[in-house]
Amino acid sequence: MANTEHFEYVQSIIKQETILMQRCLKRNEIIKSFKHATNFLLFLRNSVWSLEQYYKIQSLCIESLSPLSKYLLLKNKTMDLDLVEVYDYTQYIGNVIPRLYLMITVGICLLQCKDVPYYEILKDLTEMTRCEQHPIRGLFVRYYLYNGTKNQLIKSHYIIENCSFILSNFEEMNKLWVRLQHIGSFDEKRLRLKQRNQLKIMVSSQLVEIKAILIDQHIDNDDETNKEKLNKSLDIYKKTVLPRILNNIIQSHDPFSQEYLFEALFQIFPSNYHRSTLESLLSSTLNLLPSTPIGRIVSKLIVTLNLQGNGAKPQENECITKGLEKVSIEEKSKKSIAKDTNILSDSDGQEIFQIFWSYLHTINEKELNISLHQYITLLESIIQLVVTSLPNKLKNLSTLFKIFVMIFSGDILVKDDKNVIKNDVISLLAFENIKFSSLSEKSSLIINLLIYSDPYRTIITNSVDDGNPLYNRQLLNLLLSKIVLSNNFSIFDEQYKTENSNIDTSQKLGVILTIFTPLLKDLPKPEITLSKDKIVKKVEPVSSKLNHLPTNEQDQQSNKTIGEQLKEFDRTSRPSSQDDSINHRTNSHPPKQEVTHSSTLGKDSTLKSYSKNTNVTHLKDNGPHSKSNTHANNIASSQQLVQDRKILRDQMNILQFQKHIYFKMEEQENITKMFNTLIPIEDLLKNHDVDDIEKILKLILTFRNWYFKGGENIKFTYPILITNLWRIIRQCYILNFETINDKDEESSADPQFIKIINQTFKYTARFLNELAKISLSTNNPEIADLSFKLNLQTALLADQMKYSEISYDFLSQSFSIFEEALGSSKLEYQSLVYLTQTLHRTRSLYEESRYESLIIRCTLHASKLLKKQEQCRALYYCSHLWWPTKLNFFDEVQEYDIVNPENNLNKKRIMECLQRSLRLADSLMDNIQSCQLMLELLNQCLYYFETDALHETEVRTNYINGLIDLIKTNVRALEMERSLGENETSANNTTKGQTHDIVCGIDGTVIEISQQDLAAINTTPTTNPTSSQENNHVPKDVTEHSQVPIDGFKRICAYIAGKRAYDGRYAAIKV
Repeated sequence: MANTEHFEYVQSIIKQETILMQRCLKRNEIIKSFKHATNFLLFLRNSVWSLEQYYKIQSLCIESLSPLSKYLLLKNKTMDLDLVEVYDYTQYIGNVIPRLYLMITVGICLLQCKDVPYYEILKDLTEMTRCEQHPIRGLFVRYYLYNGTKNQLIKSHYIIENCSFILSNFEEMNKLWVRLQHIGSFDEKRLRLKQRNQLKIMVSSQLVEIKAILIDQHIDNDDETNKEKLNKSLDIYKKTVLPRILNNIIQSHDPFSQEYLFEALFQIFPSNYHRSTLESLLSSTLNLLPSTPIGRIVSKLIVTLNLQGNGAKPQENECITKGLEKVSIEEKSKKSIAKDTNILSDSDGQEIFQIFWSYLHTINEKELNISLHQYITLLESIIQLVVTSLPNKLKNLSTLFKIFVMIFSGDILVKDDKNVIKNDVISLLAFENIKFSSLSEKSSLIINLLIYSDPYRTIITNSVDDGNPLYNRQLLNLLLSKIVLSNNFSIFDEQYKTENSNIDTSQKLGVILTIFTPLLKDLPKPEITLSKDKIVKKVEPVSSKLNHLPTNEQDQQSNKTIGEQLKEFDRTSRPSSQDDSINHRTNSHPPKQEVTHSSTLGKDSTLKSYSKNTNVTHLKDNGPHSKSNTHANNIASSQQLVQDRKILRDQMNILQFQKHIYFKMEEQENITKMFNTLIPIEDLLKNHDVDDIEKILKLILTFRNWYFKGGENIKFTYPILITNLWRIIRQCYILNFETINDKDEESSADPQFIKIINQTFKYTARFLNELAKISLSTNNPEIADLSFKLNLQTALLADQMKYSEISYDFLSQSFSIFEEALGSSKLEYQSLVYLTQTLHRTRSLYEESRYESLIIRCTLHASKLLKKQEQCRALYYCSHLWWPTKLNFFDEVQEYDIVNPENNLNKKRIMECLQRSLRLADSLMDNIQSCQLMLELLNQCLYYFETDALHETEVRTNYINGLIDLIKTNVRALEMERSLGENETSANNTTKGQTHDIVCGIDGTVIEISQQDLAAINTTPTTNPTSSQENNHVPKDVTEHSQVPIDGFKRICAYIAGKRAYDGRYAAIKV
């Protein structure tokens, strides 16, 4: 508060002195006016102000000096005052800060005059400002000099002298800016860093002025003279300006200064200047401090080249300080960027790439102390340049990846271990940090690199073979996820094919598939050295230990992975065991740290209690056996530590395996998607060419050979191959059908398409047999069910095309799978229903009694089901197999004549299935289930009764009436149970005045309970109110279930009554 009041007081004093100075100027008292100016400029000597306050005071002082400048210029024009004498007078002012500000003010006025030693004045001002070496005061003085002279410098024709003056000012300001971090105490280091960040715009503003002198004044016109001047300015920049700037940056010996000034240099000057001086810029980065991020600096250079090369505007460089003046670097460089063409030709682009490639080789030859992380950042920047602006992407990227092959082979020594930065390597290989115009472009580039780039494949292969399966899968999964995003790549594409790379389609596919082979198989299950019970018991104390930690430590422990915890445990456990062995060999007492160390491990509660007991024994026992007791305790403690380490190791293995299982579905999904990504089946089938279809079959077989290595995982990958084989079969059938119709005369089918169809069915049968064998070897019913259903779908497809023999073979295979693998599983009933539906849709099997043999076999399986309700439903489903109907086929194939369905109609078989189902439904002990099954049978009977065109069905009205009477009997029993349940509920809520009530027991018996017994039941205390609610809910649930068949029977009766108005046969049915 006091500082604020003092600041306001200083502002008022400055304003008073300004008024007094103006009065003296009106009276032409120049000496007195200088004294008043000196009085308010003395406040700039104070360093107690904050940076913003100092800036406000300086701004107020500079504003107060403007009347003095106007007065001096006016008197110089009227020849009433000699500015040279005034300039000499200012040099005799006693205080440094007022003398410098007044000298700069008079010197600026003197520069606007004619016939003055222009360069000598600038040189004198530069030399005199060196008197102030305080970082903050010196920076503000030189910034005032820059702001006062910049307009005159731009108008002047002395380009080299002006640039020399600005560069000298820039060098001194950079020195003061770097020195700022070294003043004050160590506690003020953070404050000084903040001030440096606020004042950095003052230093970079000098580069803006140099750019304005060299470029901006020649941009407005496009005549040849200005072009010559621009070329001359470029030569001055290359020979004079840039070497001094780079030398000053290197000599600063400050990482923060070096990085910021390089960034400012890249943003201020246009890209054609950077391209012309690219070698100098890159070579200068090799002389920076080891702690300076070289990779990040080069990345910003490349980003600037990309942004300006594409016509984009660089981001505005704003001043961070609120009070400091905003100096927009972009504002003064808009015109130059607009005039910059930046469209790289093949020769220019290749030349730039060679410069960067030589730069990388120079780094390797000099063996700089650069980390692998920075090296990867540098490579990513160059890759971004290649992808965005340079031609020959594939060739240049392959050349860049050669250097990474050298890194993994150990030829290049880097600071970091390659195992430490595996995530950076994965990001580099998958182009995670590289921007593309679309995801499909990135995917296509990765695929082509895998095919044509040997170094890229070598890096991936070396990464996969380093022995870490989780890391291997992480890299391959990331690459695969990028590949499947492509929607415009084709394995037949020859876009990147070079003259010397004669790779056919199958070889391309083989190269890609070989890389991703490790993803086909699952990780092996972890080896557990201890039992699961011990792991659970031992892991709980480890997790409970976190609750006793302080808040900050608990957050840090929770963020650690199990691997990090295991490494930390190794570091804490191993020294203890080593110390114990040393103590045993030297026969000395264990150090006091042993007790606290063992107690702080906290891996098990028993270990904690044991360490406490050890501590007590060690303090109390001073007898002759103390050493032996301590040695025994140390052995027990070390054994406990070894066991705890095994527990954590097992826990880590389990968690890693669970993570793999969690992402397994995503892995297999991407592997499956890769087929559609690499093989454009739709485009090839549109050509209606037999050669293209044969190519697809060849590639499908290649994928089959690759997928087969996955073992049990073929359940995820084989379906896409089989479905695409179906597409080929349908397409060939349609083409064959169109070929026959296009000919004028009747002719036979095209033998080429028939041959392809037969061969494709054979491939499908082979794939399905492999699925079935895997299911039998692994005893996996899920794979068996998949093979079973795919066989049925293939049989149905062959039946629709009138390939009865092929359809019968696939159906026979389905029956074999059902009997061998699904007959005793939970999927037995659903599989049998699916088989029944498929058989009902077939029509080409009527010849040679194939259909009848299959449906009899299916009915026998239905009658052997274990559960009666499933057996009942399966049998009345099988009754439809003797009741064929007309079908509508898929749109791709024209309808063909069907064999007369009446030839396969067997009404006696239908009646036998229905009667067998009725006996099973009636034999059930549960009345609700029995009644529900009877209602389903009644629906089936009504279906047969209604759809029989001859009205001579075996399901006659007397049979339906008998079934209805049986259902009525069961419904009455259910209604009675429902009423008894309601009476039981009302009995619990009766008043004490009732004498007796009727209660239904658990076994279904009905008893009459007296008033005395009822009162005893009602007065029984209930300790748990929720249990009484649950007991009251039981009869309510039973009544709700019993109401379902009752309502269903009512709906059927209403349906029969409604049909009587349209069909007279329903009048004989009694409801």
